[in-house]
Amino acid sequence: MFCMVKSARILLCILVFPVFRYAAYRLQNTNLCEISSLFSTPLDFPQSCINKLLTQQHLWPFWFKEGNACCLAVLPAWLLIEHQGQTSLLTRQTNFSYDTTLISTKFLPTLKRQFSNGICPHYPISQGFNGGLVGWLSYPSSQQAHLIDFPSLCFGFYDCFIKEDEHGDSILYASSEAASQRIIQHLSQATTPNFQLQAPFSQLMSGDDYLKAFTQVHNYLLSGDCYQVNLAQAFKAPCTGVASPAFERLLQLSNPPYAAYSHSPFGEILSLSPELFLKFCEDGSVLTRPIKGTRPRKQNPADDKIQFDDLQHHPKDRAENLMIVDLLRNDLAKHADIGSVKVAKLFKVESFPQVHHLISDIYCQLKESSHPLDLLFDAFPGGSITGAPKKRAMEIIDELENCQRAIYCGSMGYLSVTGRGQWNITIRTLLKVENSLYAWAGGGIVADSVCESEYQECFNKIGAILQLLEDEFLAD
Repeated sequence: MFCMVKSARILLCILVFPVFRYAAYRLQNTNLCEISSLFSTPLDFPQSCINKLLTQQHLWPFWFKEGNACCLAVLPAWLLIEHQGQTSLLTRQTNFSYDTTLISTKFLPTLKRQFSNGICPHYPISQGFNGGLVGWLSYPSSQQAHLIDFPSLCFGFYDCFIKEDEHGDSILYASSEAASQRIIQHLSQATTPNFQLQAPFSQLMSGDDYLKAFTQVHNYLLSGDCYQVNLAQAFKAPCTGVASPAFERLLQLSNPPYAAYSHSPFGEILSLSPELFLKFCEDGSVLTRPIKGTRPRKQNPADDKIQFDDLQHHPKDRAENLMIVDLLRNDLAKHADIGSVKVAKLFKVESFPQVHHLISDIYCQLKESSHPLDLLFDAFPGGSITGAPKKRAMEIIDELENCQRAIYCGSMGYLSVTGRGQWNITIRTLLKVENSLYAWAGGGIVADSVCESEYQECFNKIGAILQLLEDEFLAD
């Protein structure tokens, strides 16, 4: 699971005592790192070994893609969690258990303070994650119809993780020899995961209910409340076991660029996201890539080209995309250097295994007085999954959708101590809480939208995912 294309290897890491390489570093010009030991252990293991590591929720495993590579973070030094209106700080102890403290201060200032005081080795990694914050933000909702018991915010400071080096070899990076040994111990002792659906997925919003909600959205659009509203519907199936095998199989289906998986005592997130919310670079530059516009793929190349061209030039999709580009330009500008917000690409069609998407690229330069977390929290949730204007669109969503979005349309990602970061938008994302597996799909509605087309678009986006799960994991 660590990298889905990795071939099976012999598990040397648990047969012989690992050789640790020690070094000490201090990150210059920032208070994000202090001197600390660095232990890096080359690992040679089969894919199934890492797969099993994801089953162990007490390690708080968090897997995410980074371009063509991937990273698995485990055993965070601390976690800051907001759940049911209460903020808790979980701190890793020497025996690798966690001590919990209730926090009365506001979440974001507390998170920034914890992050700035975080101790992490300056690992010699030039790209992607190299230790720091990893976590998720759930979509902010006061929806009361169908509530899902899941944290609204969860951020961990991870100083232990596994990723490939420039030679393609898997390396375990850990802040101590004890942490390395504990992780390798878990690699050797984990059990094979098992997952089953106990029944097919059911719609939580009927076709008639969707029509009523669509009609109300259309009325709001015509009355001038909004220009666009993203209306979603939810699906639910009973299930048992740990869902990491399902996530592995779904990755093979679509290989999305911003996939992520998290397993915690609260549940599992299986994100197959094709959409980048925010990318932070060490030089302060920021990229966002909103998706707005979708066409299903066709098996016949000529028919598929027709779909591609129709999306590329259709005035409705271009109008939807442009509305969200404008919204995100405004969101970025709040924390950007004056004049630095630029639209680098507008209306670019990108093809995925099941759909074509219309995508635009917007850049800015983060101003020195703003922290990346300031921009992340102030721009959240992404405009592509709310509508415009954002505030009123979110009020309409809250009024009309009959299931809490929870992690759907939220964000998962990381922010390294060096300033590199990547956060997705959690579309094409499933959530397992207790013995229920949830999925969602939606689309942007504008004044000239047609209900039947918007309803079908939901299934174009999520249908292949639900079908695969039912075909391969439904109990006999």
